Amino acid sequence: VLFRFGMTSDLAGTVYRIAPGRAAIESWSALEQDKVTLIAGNDAEPGRKNASGADARFRNIDSLCYDKSRDVLVVLDDGGEKGDHVVRVVAHPGKENNVESLAGNTAGYNDAVGADAQFGPFNGVACDGKGSAFVNDLRKGTIRRVSLDTTEVKTVAGQLGQNGVILGSPGRLSTPVSSFVLP
Repeated sequence: VLFRFGMTSDLAGTVYRIAPGRAAIESWSALEQDKVTLIAGNDAEPGRKNASGADARFRNIDSLCYDKSRDVLVVLDDGGEKGDHVVRVVAHPGKENNVESLAGNTAGYNDAVGADAQFGPFNGVACDGKGSAFVNDLRKGTIRRVSLDTTEVKTVAGQLGQNGVILGSPGRLSTPVSSFVLP
């Protein structure tokens, strides 16, 4: 499930949201008297660091989604002016909260594996619950699939540098701003 403004939920009904400073992830539970719990990151100290819980750092979280098949949050950490756009995961949210970089490193456009993949600015992510995340690469006019198992990144919709809307395969997109995956 994806909500464009930085919230997603797991199968147990826990809601995960981007903290106000966009450098941390919190959980919220209506069943526990509106309890808010830090999952990962620190709004007071943005950066980029793979670690667990509050020791992890995010630069600028764009969006997130939950993948039920892997029990992970997929997080788009947009580097903004730094130009490093990275797809990251939080393993077993609410339990382990280990943050790892999955794909991307420097700005650009490259379908590849892991850190060799490149993205432009992000604008939304959706998980299919089967081990894939679909990332909107805003300025490139594409939607890219990221395998949560192999870290392979592949363009699945749109054509680099070909803006406009044309249905079909491979088709064209004009600045994709959000997406979702039907069950």
